[in-house]
Amino acid sequence: MSWAVEAVKNLRLNCVIFEVSSKEVYELITKSLRGPRDCLVLNNLRALLHTAGNYHITYVHHSLNRVASEIAASVTRDLRLQSYVASGGPCWL
Repeated sequence: MSWAVEAVKNLRLNCVIFEVSSKEVYELITKSLRGPRDCLVLNNLRALLHTAGNYHITYVHHSLNRVASEIAASVTRDLRLQSYVASGGPCWL
């Protein structure tokens, strides 16, 4: 998620919707939890999101967003360490 927020900032995009396919992750990011469940990574992500401008986070079941799942699979499978936009992305995108 941090990578996506950084990409949005670098591309100077505004009015962005971030879709999260894990209900647990969605709740951790959007709920104001204070206590042992909060961690440094989560707090850093929240701070980064606040610098991203106008954004919205929503939960979407993974079966409804196959494109995002395919992108995530190709990122991990092909060890793509740079932005798809910067590298041209895979031919199927």
